[in-house]
Amino acid sequence: MMHGSIDPTLLRGVVLTQFVADHEVEGRRLEVDPDLTVLRSLHTTTVPLADGGVLRLREEQSPIATMWTLGGPRGWPPAGGDELLVLELGDGVVTVGAIDIDDIDDDADDRCVEAILEVVDPLLADGGSADPVGVVLAVLERDRTLLDGPRSPLQDLYELAGMIQHDGRLMRWETYQEQGWM
Repeated sequence: MMHGSIDPTLLRGVVLTQFVADHEVEGRRLEVDPDLTVLRSLHTTTVPLADGGVLRLREEQSPIATMWTLGGPRGWPPAGGDELLVLELGDGVVTVGAIDIDDIDDDADDRCVEAILEVVDPLLADGGSADPVGVVLAVLERDRTLLDGPRSPLQDLYELAGMIQHDGRLMRWETYQEQGWM
């Protein structure tokens, strides 16, 4: 699902992180949701890499669900194990790197969690759910500096905020438990 028209400068300088699982390294494809979910707001399925090559965003059908994946050239992804994959969105290109989780700024993570809660609290009232891409875009519209450097992966930030992403929607952990999805 690509999102409607957004200000193209909104994503410039956004830095996304994700832990990379062994099966993702072997398959050279990353699951996009929830950590790289903002890539779904791009109006393209191919994104050039700053160092050459392209990343390919595509929707795939697995035996249990439809999911978005991100593939790349030989050597993709460049991180694994205890490292975080880092994607920095630029002017039509993505810069890719890796960092140690200990290099994440905890204070910046706390500010992200606060901003996420400000956006989602009204949306999640009475057991509702929210579109995770829309949440990230709304957070960026409020304060672009929140994702201007490596932060914990979005999934970790959601967990710190007491939320989980399930079936492409963000919901409070309590709602998830009440629905019996555990």
